[in-house]
Amino acid sequence: ITYDTTPHSVVVTVVDNHDGTLTATAKYDGANSLTITNTYSASGDIELEATKSINDWGKAESFTFTLAAVDVAPMPAGATDGKIVKTVTPTALKAKFGEIKYTSAGEYKYTITETDDGVAGITYDTTAHNVVVTVVDNHNGTLTATAKYDDADSLTITNSYAAEGKTE
Repeated sequence: ITYDTTPHSVVVTVVDNHDGTLTATAKYDGANSLTITNTYSASGDIELEATKSINDWGKAESFTFTLAAVDVAPMPAGATDGKIVKTVTPTALKAKFGEIKYTSAGEYKYTITETDDGVAGITYDTTAHNVVVTVVDNHNGTLTATAKYDDADSLTITNSYAAEGKTE
């Protein structure tokens, strides 16, 4: 909660009615009433990710993934046009898209898609995998964000490699 800590002037004028009574009137910053407004805001974050699984890397050196917002949705730092691209390698098998900060409760939709880089022998999974982030206000200044990847708790994108050749 952000409190309005602005000091306000209150002037009370007391008038003798000459009948044994007094009348008091108040002015708040020169007006007849005073409204003090506080604001409530909450925030929370999540990092979306995809894990790469492949039987053999073959000649592939890396795989590329794109996180895209389906509708207007918060994105991680570095995103442009509602998209961010990350790469996985044999030593880093998770595409971590970066922290997404949320400031309001709701449901936010994204897709994670692998790019077909055209490496011979690799079977790519170019399916647009659905990600739904549900953000809940805890009513204590925090939000809790949970992600479902194609209705599961995590996303593993599996490819396969098969060498191709000719016999003579």
